Amino acid sequence: MNGQPVKNIGKYEVIEVLGRGGMGLVYRAFDRQLNRAVAIKTVTEAFAGDQEMLQRFYREAAKTGALRHPNIVIVYDLGEQDGFPYIVMEYLPGDPLDRIIQSGKPQPLASKLRIIEQVCYALGYAHRNDVIHRDVKPANVIVQSDGVVKLLDFGIARQEKTDHRLTQTGHVIGTVHYMAPERLKNAAFDGRSDIFSVGVMLFQLLTGQLPFTGDYNVAQKILSEPHPPLSQFLEQYPPALDAILDHSLAKNPDDRYSTADEMAAEVASVAQELRKEQVDEWMQRAERLVQTDDFTTARDVLLEVLKYDSRHSEARQLLTQVQQSLNLRQRAEQIRQLRAQADEAIIDRRYDEAVQFLEAACGLDRSSTELAELLEATRQRKERRETIDGYLRQAEAARDSGDFESAGAAIGKAIEVDREDSRVRAAQIALARAVEEASQRAKAKALLDTARKEIGARRFTAAMEALADVERIDPSNPELITLQYAAKSGRDQEQRRRILEQLQDEVSVASTVEELTRAAQLVEQALEKLPAEPTLLKFKGDLARKLRDEDIRRRIDDVAVRCRSLIDASPDEALKLIHQVLHDVPGNERLLALQSTIVAHISERTQEKTRSNYLTGAHEAMSSGRYVDALRLLESCQQESGSSPEIAELIDFAAGSGPRPEECRDSGTAPPGARLDVARGLRGCGATARSSPAGT
Repeated sequence: MNGQPVKNIGKYEVIEVLGRGGMGLVYRAFDRQLNRAVAIKTVTEAFAGDQEMLQRFYREAAKTGALRHPNIVIVYDLGEQDGFPYIVMEYLPGDPLDRIIQSGKPQPLASKLRIIEQVCYALGYAHRNDVIHRDVKPANVIVQSDGVVKLLDFGIARQEKTDHRLTQTGHVIGTVHYMAPERLKNAAFDGRSDIFSVGVMLFQLLTGQLPFTGDYNVAQKILSEPHPPLSQFLEQYPPALDAILDHSLAKNPDDRYSTADEMAAEVASVAQELRKEQVDEWMQRAERLVQTDDFTTARDVLLEVLKYDSRHSEARQLLTQVQQSLNLRQRAEQIRQLRAQADEAIIDRRYDEAVQFLEAACGLDRSSTELAELLEATRQRKERRETIDGYLRQAEAARDSGDFESAGAAIGKAIEVDREDSRVRAAQIALARAVEEASQRAKAKALLDTARKEIGARRFTAAMEALADVERIDPSNPELITLQYAAKSGRDQEQRRRILEQLQDEVSVASTVEELTRAAQLVEQALEKLPAEPTLLKFKGDLARKLRDEDIRRRIDDVAVRCRSLIDASPDEALKLIHQVLHDVPGNERLLALQSTIVAHISERTQEKTRSNYLTGAHEAMSSGRYVDALRLLESCQQESGSSPEIAELIDFAAGSGPRPEECRDSGTAPPGARLDVARGLRGCGATARSSPAGT
């Protein structure tokens, strides 16, 4: 009631919402204490917050709750929750009359009049108890499945003798299309205003249309215009209905029926005549249906007759005959179905089920000798089948244990009982298959033993051939995969061993470039078969290293030969060649030794040239008597090219044999004898100067 889903109203457990009324919601609920379904109407609009209207609601609801009539909904309880009142009524599982009208479903005219008749009886009772409904309309009429009508929604009913005003200020009660003229004029009214509403509802039920229509001028039509004639909508109907409508829809209340019971009586009179005609028509139809053996439809028609006239003796008698015929037909149909099920079970050799079906059929017709004979024959078939089942179980047990001879004997006994039984033939086939499989397993076992021996003897090819035979005979043998793997692994290892041994010989004896190259090619070919073999990878690395060393050796030999030819003519070029090769093979001892030799040779030649130049200069100086210059050159030679006894002797000679300084300054020459001795000394030192040093 506060906008949230409602789970309980008072002590009642809410199940679902049935619909929305003019002033609130209607719920289907359950009373756990009394174990019954109820309908709860909550009033959440119009009265909310209006204490005077709420007081009237409680007073009038209490008055309505006192009504007890078979055509008026029973009010069980009255309460309030969250400030809003609610009414608890009996739950009616029928259809509202407005929904029936809207569906357009055809129904007998007598049935329609029966609805109006019951509504009038309900209103007559209410009026006698000083209660006016004030909102009679199809939505407030429930038609139950048994045809009983209930009038509901007395929540806005008032006591006739206590208040004759239509509304309070601002409150309009009722539905305009069904309101009597005096209520639209806000004049005094009584129970005859409900009779006018019933007349509107009767017109709508008969024609499917309201007598007064429109959005804005409907009230004016009700006040001043007559209702349309029934003939405008119906071709055939009792003329008395025109009078009933004229009487109930009179503008002046004094011209209407004085009581609802009076209207009910006239409607009942017309309905009774219609029911009599309808019943006669239905009885004739039922008799025709019986003659054509359509007992099911005839029963439905007779039930309709008894719904209209429960004491119709002829209908009751005919219904008894129809029901007996239906029972006989139903029993015959049951027997037919049981016989069909039994025949199907016999074809499928399901004799247990067939016997059950036939026993049930014989129970329905104990006089049928045909069913009795079929039952006995089926029982005999069942016994034979059970005997065969026993033999087949013996055969299966013997076959599973490997006793094929006993299995064959049991199957032979089963054949004697019923040679055509498909299960016996299947057992024969299964036994033959089992014998063949046992033979194949024995062959496979022998071949597996042979394969194991061959693997133990390292004859892997022979083992693989034996295992190939096993695979053809018994491909699912669990030992096959293991032994195949072992044989293949052994064969691969043997092949690997042979390859490695052969390559080991090739690699170990290879020494020349050609031999090393050939061995490397063989290793590459082997790696294509054994790409992850570590020994082959080692062979490959060793051969690559040897080929690289051999290439370096050849290059070094070549450089050495070329250096020997260049060492005298062009030692610097020889040294350049060595440097180029050392860039590729840094630290090579042979190249480093050769480099040292050439460097020493160049140094020695440089010293010899320097010494020769100094000695040549000293010779020329002493030959010219310039002993001081000669002495200077000899001392420089000693410093740059190293000391030697011969140079030391020349230095002593130049220092002791030359003129005194003052003499030299006077003459600038040396004595002839001195020049001769110096020359001898230089020649004695082996001086062979080819050029003078720069600056001497």
